[in-house]
Amino acid sequence: MTVLRWACLDQTLFHVNDLRSYCAGDPSSGARFHGAGSEAGSGLVQPRRWPMPNYGLGSRKLFDAGRLVLRQRSPNGFKTQDDYIDRWRLFCAYAQAHGIQTMEAVSRDFVIGYGQHLQRQLTAGVYRSASSPKNYLSAVNCVMKLATDGDWQTVKPGLDCGIARRQFIPRHTKALSETRHRHLQQALGDRLAHLLALQRTFGLRFKESCLLNPKAALKQAEKFGFIVITAGTKGGRRRQVPCDDHGIGVLKAALTLQCGNSMIPDQQLSYVKFRKECYEQARSHGFAFHSERHAYAQMRYRELVKAPCPLEAGWPHMGKASRNKEMKRNAKLALKNYGIKLSEALQVLCEPYLIANITDAQYERLISLGVSAWNLAILPEPDRRALFLKQAQSSPEFHDISESELIQLMTQQLPETASYDLIMLTILSGLIWRKLDLFPRDDRIVKKFWFKRQGQKDRLEVESIIPESAGKGSHESEFLA
Repeated sequence: MTVLRWACLDQTLFHVNDLRSYCAGDPSSGARFHGAGSEAGSGLVQPRRWPMPNYGLGSRKLFDAGRLVLRQRSPNGFKTQDDYIDRWRLFCAYAQAHGIQTMEAVSRDFVIGYGQHLQRQLTAGVYRSASSPKNYLSAVNCVMKLATDGDWQTVKPGLDCGIARRQFIPRHTKALSETRHRHLQQALGDRLAHLLALQRTFGLRFKESCLLNPKAALKQAEKFGFIVITAGTKGGRRRQVPCDDHGIGVLKAALTLQCGNSMIPDQQLSYVKFRKECYEQARSHGFAFHSERHAYAQMRYRELVKAPCPLEAGWPHMGKASRNKEMKRNAKLALKNYGIKLSEALQVLCEPYLIANITDAQYERLISLGVSAWNLAILPEPDRRALFLKQAQSSPEFHDISESELIQLMTQQLPETASYDLIMLTILSGLIWRKLDLFPRDDRIVKKFWFKRQGQKDRLEVESIIPESAGKGSHESEFLA
């Protein structure tokens, strides 16, 4: 005889299969689940009720419910899931400190308050950048959206909580200096000192250095000249890291403290507990483990490029988006200060020399002469005269002409039998004087120009340099016609 199992809920007996059907959202089980009361028999739609707290996710604990929903429903890889779980743990501690025990009690206003709490910590210097608070808040949004089947309204870090914007482009190096590295190795215990050496030598993340098997890595290094990193990587992706004699020495030193297949001291100690201990020590000494990875990246840059990276050398660094914004900003400033786009100024400069039915090749040649005249006109008069003379002497027809003869030639009326070189010199001279007359204070230097097809016409585009003497700093920007 089959023994039937029953579940008791809301003072009504139900078969356990009915309970499972109800949890799965089977409408046919609604009447049996709510009993034979007047409401069930009246045909009214009963509101969906969860048989367990935390939306029936399988645990009554807030943290465990979030961990389960990430494992079961998140489309992300296991490394991202682990990161979300760690961030969800912080939120659970904050929630329980404020009397929140279940997901049903987590409201949008409460999460906004959590985000504001993170911003206060950022202002107090608990976090190095706005990335950490935003990541913590993103994990809460992810868990709640998965738990509510998408019914959760996302809390925006900036708009709702006032968390500062991220600065994606670093202004100062984050690498740990060699002096600081050695000082920390002496101040910390042997195990942490070896972990720092592994991170700096091979560019390992903290988790990768903890889970590294130095014995196996040493065999790979001696046989192939590189080691393969697999444990603790993002998404489980393996990568090869070159290993020289110095790296072999670091692996041999780490081998003396290896426990089992990793660098975690006690096999009974979990990685999470070991990481917590290490992070507390790092916090007390005022450094971050990831600084060693920055140092490795700069070292590899020097090895491959034979020069320091821009950040290490102190050069200004901008990403593509920032560079485009800077170019647009400079274009607006130039238009405000000079009153006209440089491409338009060049077209005005060359306008008297346009002829009917001019070809594209002739127009490009004319603009090229206009660019040469513009840049010559910016120079001081002695330099301008010297370069103009040099330009004339580059022609076989005027290779031995003097400056006085050239000036006299340019002031005479152009004969009908004039040569091509003489015509070009005359046009260049006229363009120089026209630039000095129309744009005497415009000191922008034309770096290059080109034509861009737009509809049925070609649009002139110019790249220029604004001298430091203009008070805006030396930089390059585009001025579009």
